[in-house]
Amino acid sequence: MADVIKRIHSKGPFEQEEYKAGEAGIYPGMQVKLNASGELIKHSTSGGALGDEKMFAMEDQLQGKTVDQVYANDSIVTCILPQVGCEINMLLEDGESVAPATKIMAGGTGQVKANAAATQVLGMSTGTLDLTGSSNTADGLTPVRITA
Repeated sequence: MADVIKRIHSKGPFEQEEYKAGEAGIYPGMQVKLNASGELIKHSTSGGALGDEKMFAMEDQLQGKTVDQVYANDSIVTCILPQVGCEINMLLEDGESVAPATKIMAGGTGQVKANAAATQVLGMSTGTLDLTGSSNTADGLTPVRITA
């Protein structure tokens, strides 16, 4: 039986911050970024770009929320800024499959995916998750260790 993921942070050092959501649809485990207004939005560059901040939405435990609950527009989003070696559960894009040691990159929609090209690597998968099945229609959380 697969482990039920209850938290975005698994282990290791990190900073925690909060920002106002600049759009709806931000889920815990998504990569996020600040827009020009200082509000949080989903990371939107597939593969990432040199200098992109590694920042991810967390569950809002202080409000009794879980990793499955989406943030509404204008709500306060709790974020994790993980340091190298930190392991967090990232939201893997539907249709992707990862195994331990798979390099992970930004998916361009807030979700992450297996690194298929020479792009900016967020980290290495430390778990196994297969979302390629035809009956699978949802993203899923998978553990990733930050490597850079």
